[in-house]
Amino acid sequence: GVAPVNVTRGRDVIAEANDDSFKYNPEEGAFVFLIPLEFSQKNIELNISSLVDYAWMDQKTSDVEVRFATYNGNSRLFSIVHLEMAFYLSGQTSKSLKVSCVNLELGLEAPGSMMRMALEAFVVVAAGMTLLSEMGELLELGWDYFHDPWNYIDLLNLYLYALAASIWLYLFIISAGISIPNKFDMANPDPVIAAAQRESLFEVMGVLEESSGRFNTYIMYTAINVLVCFVRFYKFAKVQERLNIVNQTLAKAAPDLLHFTISFLLSFLCFAVMGCVM
Repeated sequence: GVAPVNVTRGRDVIAEANDDSFKYNPEEGAFVFLIPLEFSQKNIELNISSLVDYAWMDQKTSDVEVRFATYNGNSRLFSIVHLEMAFYLSGQTSKSLKVSCVNLELGLEAPGSMMRMALEAFVVVAAGMTLLSEMGELLELGWDYFHDPWNYIDLLNLYLYALAASIWLYLFIISAGISIPNKFDMANPDPVIAAAQRESLFEVMGVLEESSGRFNTYIMYTAINVLVCFVRFYKFAKVQERLNIVNQTLAKAAPDLLHFTISFLLSFLCFAVMGCVM
């Protein structure tokens, strides 16, 4: 992060740019070079080649990252694309491509929002009733509450619900407060306006990156919680005679199933390694 470079028409404009535009930006932790999307391919190539002239890319360059954001109106999703290339002292190089998506249109104006809100309210009420039930059971049993392994499953379920709800609340607050313009005018001749546009761009990119990271974490917690809810089914199945037979069968077969799982995973691992080698 230095004050990012605003390139408008290619090499000639860069050569005339003020040296203040080529400072390190501590917020980004790198030198930032902006290329407006309205550029032609020729101008983009000229601007990228100009990085060498300003010693932004030379033999000592260790890392180059290309980052941009897109919006899909049909899916109502923002996407952040990271393409990172690393150059090591040994001469080895590596690259990575990461695409993160996040939905920040969570208001009532979004399609299907009423149904989503109703389902969210249902989940909150169900989680609240489960919490009250577990608190009542804890007060009734005391320390004996922790002797039942099923209660740990219930507590894990409530914990994952709380984590997912907090992340969803964060995304909802961000979606209500963020304002994304239709266009960032980087070519404005007024340096004050151009600088404000750059700052706005970096702010929006930062919010999108933070939100996409939280959104991926939310998906992970929710996926794990679905599995926990599936396991909790067997707790309530104990009250039904025939379903309880399934529980008892799985409990008695657990040691054999564990040994089978170990053998299966080892076989799976060997085939995976063999496939990678070939």
